[in-house]
Amino acid sequence: MKQTARRRVLSSLNRSTLPQTPMLENHVACQKVFEPEITVMVPVFNAQKYLSNCLKSILSQTFIHFEVVCVDDCSTDGSWEILQHYARMDPRIIPVRHKENRGEGGARNTALHLAKGTYVAGVDCDDCMLPNMLETLYRHAIDSDADIVVCGYRQRNEDGKVVWEYRPQPAEMTMASSPDMFKVANPAFWNKLWRKSLFFDYQIFFPTGVYFEDLATSVKLFSKARKIKLIDDILYLYLSHPGSVTASFGPKYLMDSLKILDGLRKFLVEEEKFAQCKPYFYAFAALHWKYHAGCVVQSNMPEAECQEYLKHVLILKQTFESYDGRFDTLDKYSLYKMLDPRAMSPKMNSA
Repeated sequence: MKQTARRRVLSSLNRSTLPQTPMLENHVACQKVFEPEITVMVPVFNAQKYLSNCLKSILSQTFIHFEVVCVDDCSTDGSWEILQHYARMDPRIIPVRHKENRGEGGARNTALHLAKGTYVAGVDCDDCMLPNMLETLYRHAIDSDADIVVCGYRQRNEDGKVVWEYRPQPAEMTMASSPDMFKVANPAFWNKLWRKSLFFDYQIFFPTGVYFEDLATSVKLFSKARKIKLIDDILYLYLSHPGSVTASFGPKYLMDSLKILDGLRKFLVEEEKFAQCKPYFYAFAALHWKYHAGCVVQSNMPEAECQEYLKHVLILKQTFESYDGRFDTLDKYSLYKMLDPRAMSPKMNSA
């Protein structure tokens, strides 16, 4: 029944009556007939400057059977008012507001639990979709019965200059045919269509309160997917600006990198895949440190400060590689003693 309904959705995309530039009235009419096949998830935090362009790009999709769950994570600018404005214009936009800040990962988790679609897609609130993104990804997902479909993206700065372009090599794969889950695709959440059941069947959700939350989640989902399809269409526009994560640095970014990578290592150990994936994992971790360091080098950070920051990145990288999970089974008192071999645990002092 569900597959037949999806074929009807695909068939409707070919009808000559479908507007080339969709209008809100047509979308509202279609929503009365079809449940959303895709839930677009948009985490929002202080995005007043970019949010309207983001929402317009979603509402201009040639695919019409979708909803948009926008989760405002305690913005202090006019983002919430913008969401309410667009929700009044189009009922497919569902604005939700957190009472406390949970970070981008927490906002995505909220959207996941509200999602009605069979598939979910993500858009960062400062980015845009090209008009045929959802239609193209959905067609490939249905035609190939893929759990994940990956497309290309174009990275631009605020002047519109293209600074990077990612175009995957077309392929269909499984983890049986490609055991290196770290090389499947870029780990970002937003240039992909995901079967929603992957998250709930395997209880894989986004970590909250940390940066790089998609890094922690995407690789785990890759490892659970029955089939992943990569297409070389560039369908997503990523915006680089001073407030984006790729342009941000500091102690929390370093500590969060450590947390995320160690969490992935623990996942592999629990799945009994670490021995097989160990070289792939450490190569992936090295690429993450290198990418973060590259962003620092290309920033406007003063020379001396940049040198000091890169030294700290290198210390963390080499320490992480040498530690290799040796402390996993130690309790807090044992860990405390290792920080200072002369110190006695509180339990020993009270004896």
